Amino acid sequence: MLSLQGCRDRIEQSEVVGRKIEKTYIQDEIDKTYSCYAAFVLLSLRGETRYVGRTMKKIPTIFKRDKLNNGKIINEYAVDVELFLYATATEKLDGMNVRVTVRNHTPVRLEKRRNPDKIQKHKGIIEPWYVDTSQSSEDKWLNDALKNTDFTMILDGEWIGEAVGSNIQGNPLHLMNNRIMFFTLSQAPQFENVPTNFEELKEWLPKQKSKYGNDCGIEGIVWHLPDGNMMKIKTKDFN
Repeated sequence: MLSLQGCRDRIEQSEVVGRKIEKTYIQDEIDKTYSCYAAFVLLSLRGETRYVGRTMKKIPTIFKRDKLNNGKIINEYAVDVELFLYATATEKLDGMNVRVTVRNHTPVRLEKRRNPDKIQKHKGIIEPWYVDTSQSSEDKWLNDALKNTDFTMILDGEWIGEAVGSNIQGNPLHLMNNRIMFFTLSQAPQFENVPTNFEELKEWLPKQKSKYGNDCGIEGIVWHLPDGNMMKIKTKDFN
């Protein structure tokens, strides 16, 4: 079994594409308590891994949807339930998805998420992508959120997060200013003992209070996997 340093060395020597590290060491260590799989999580939390070339993908909902019933979720998993064993549950924040490029603790580029329109969907374009923000009034509050975010401890990289605050998405979190919360840097509040059963989640979600906002509920839960993939459930999915 490899030590954390040994895992770090192997990660450094591996090719990282799309935030998925080659499985050469993961398969050997996956069932061990202190595996490289677990070490990858620790290294990710410390910001010691480097990611390149990741294609943006929609985060899948953990339950299937009934297309004949306005896309309402049904009591059938759309993901492998074993993934929950390796996932970290965090609060899903209601904001605007952004990506920030950082160099020497300084943000040098701000991008926002763009979803395909009806014509693009008709052409088979399903996944979203990022486009640069501008200095126009349209992006005023995203730029303000960037300005209010502390980058002192953030290393070089392209970091994905959620712009939230007083002027964004109606401020459901009741925040006093605008800012960016980077979930790829594990800044989202974690929740322990989150149920994954359909009926239990339906009852549990509306009872939760936000750990990030002020006197408000949670939009939902996002489960983060060690390879960088995510899965989610929203409170309103059960409405």
